[in-house]
Amino acid sequence: MTRLSQKVISWILLKGENLEDELYGFEKNMLLDVKPKSKVLEIGPGTGINLKYYPKNINWIGLESNPEMSKHIKIKIRKQGINANLLNGSAEKIPLKNNSIDYVISTLVLCSVNNPLNVVKEIKRVLKSSGKFLFIEHVADEKGTFRRVIQNMTNYTPWRFFSDGCHPNRETWKIIEHEFKNVEVKKYFLKNGGFFTWIVKPHIIGKAEK
Repeated sequence: MTRLSQKVISWILLKGENLEDELYGFEKNMLLDVKPKSKVLEIGPGTGINLKYYPKNINWIGLESNPEMSKHIKIKIRKQGINANLLNGSAEKIPLKNNSIDYVISTLVLCSVNNPLNVVKEIKRVLKSSGKFLFIEHVADEKGTFRRVIQNMTNYTPWRFFSDGCHPNRETWKIIEHEFKNVEVKKYFLKNGGFFTWIVKPHIIGKAEK
């Protein structure tokens, strides 16, 4: 059964697609440069906003835990004409074989999963020996900053309901660096977005190779 918070975040993400493209389009164009004919797993594809950044001749698998997103993703699959397989499930238990995926993609997902360490372990498991994990995630600000204090307080506010469980104070880069040997990660701050993105301005972008 779909939770109310899942319906809310589905509506928010759909209405915010233009803003997301404005905020992340440049980074996605650089990051999502996957090779043709690759097998690509995207965890938490949301409304399917990333589909237009991929080449059409890939085998795309979307693993989405929110059933409200499916109708939006299917529309974009038809529009992009991409070879796609949409699965409903959790990234904490990816329903794919070991060493079967060329690329795993995560954009703004690891903040809201229940156990990010388990998710990263699962990503590593399904990647081929030369496979790559490509990611853009908002993360915790430095300890002692005013923003970090506010990020730490979000569990006690309506923030988590309207973001469907987002934790803005996660040090996600540490989890990725712990699990993968070869990691390239860059920290940066969103330049735009206004008041509503202030709390999630700290970001990481990068890739990790198994």
